[in-house]
Amino acid sequence: MSNTIKLTAAALILCLGTAASAQVTLGAMDFDGKDSEWTDRSGGTPYTCMGLNGTGSSIDGDIWWNSFPGETGRYRIYLQAILETDGNSPYKIFVGGTLVASSSYPFYGGGDKDCGATAYEESDLDCGVKEISQGDEIRMWAQSVYPCGSDHGQYARFTGIRFEPTTDEVTPNPGDEQVVTGDEVYYPDAIGEKIVVEIESCPIPHSDWHLETEYAGYSGDGYYVWRGPQSFGSPPGADKQLTYKIYICEAGQYWFKYRNHLIHDNHEENNDYFVSIDDYSFRKTMSHIKNQWSWYTIFDPCWCSGDFNLDEGEHTVKIQPRSSDFCIDKFIVYKAWSEQGFDTNESDPDHAVTPTANTCDGSVIAHKSAAVRYKPRARAAVEAAYTIDGRRLDKNMIAGAAVKALPAGVVVVRYTDGSVSRMVNGKVVKR
Repeated sequence: MSNTIKLTAAALILCLGTAASAQVTLGAMDFDGKDSEWTDRSGGTPYTCMGLNGTGSSIDGDIWWNSFPGETGRYRIYLQAILETDGNSPYKIFVGGTLVASSSYPFYGGGDKDCGATAYEESDLDCGVKEISQGDEIRMWAQSVYPCGSDHGQYARFTGIRFEPTTDEVTPNPGDEQVVTGDEVYYPDAIGEKIVVEIESCPIPHSDWHLETEYAGYSGDGYYVWRGPQSFGSPPGADKQLTYKIYICEAGQYWFKYRNHLIHDNHEENNDYFVSIDDYSFRKTMSHIKNQWSWYTIFDPCWCSGDFNLDEGEHTVKIQPRSSDFCIDKFIVYKAWSEQGFDTNESDPDHAVTPTANTCDGSVIAHKSAAVRYKPRARAAVEAAYTIDGRRLDKNMIAGAAVKALPAGVVVVRYTDGSVSRMVNGKVVKR
């Protein structure tokens, strides 16, 4: 006699995931509460929508619905966003007080910024699959942006948030995804100076990231390039994220650049990734210098070098795919307005990777005073040497094939055979 297994309807639901039976839409105009920054922004558009006030500068705020009216179950969440040509506002969605989605509006038509056009379209932004209980508070945070000037902003307009029943697998909340991180914590080469990290120091987290060596001039073992699908709308997820740990010894405003190689003929294509530090929103981070290694790095929408305000302590640098086929070799985080001695269109001097010491005043982070002597390599003459902040040393410190004395601390020495060494107190510590 054969045995049979019968699944009750309830057991079947447990196996497949508890899907609700009806779609729910929370209209933007039907909110229960909002910060004063939110207002009716329907004017001039074909939509009935809420958005942030136009103030000429960036503002942010929350808008919320006190109680989810649908039945308890599993839903895919869609933000019904109004896309524009002149900005890509960051937003966050919270369910029952838990952050469940964090991203940015894509540009109109899936393209890039166009300050000369005015156009609107409604687009469903997929915020993932979540378990939602009847009565949960639903909350949205967003920020206005002004990449085209103070009279031309993007205000995070939206018509509502839609919840569609599903049995799809629940997606991780931001911060809950499996993240691959490099083992080391990188320190400055001097207090308040710069931190330089090889891109390949983070193990490859996803099969579409590749370590390659085709384009000469890279440092270390090679460079990383994303060969997977492009992700223009928002960062594709932490499972595809390159993650690095750095330590800031002196609190302040810091800038970010990565050494990159744009290989396509059109300098506005295949030229960017998403970059963030800690809890800053991911921003499109691009280059326009073609067919060579370059430090040229611009953040959109600010068209700046990042402007990260960082406290003393450990911080996390995050890079996620946006374009494909964009090569990155290393990155630098350095004190805003400090002179780093490199032309953004070149790599001279080639910044050496900074130490992974365990204190800000460790032995590898030396004072700049005093001088130390060292014996150069016999196989090549010294062509030039650079101080810790990237400035070329006076010629009287170079005598034929030898540098007579160097400032204490980290110094970059370039040889006539094209190689580069990093000296710490006169000793070669890393080529």
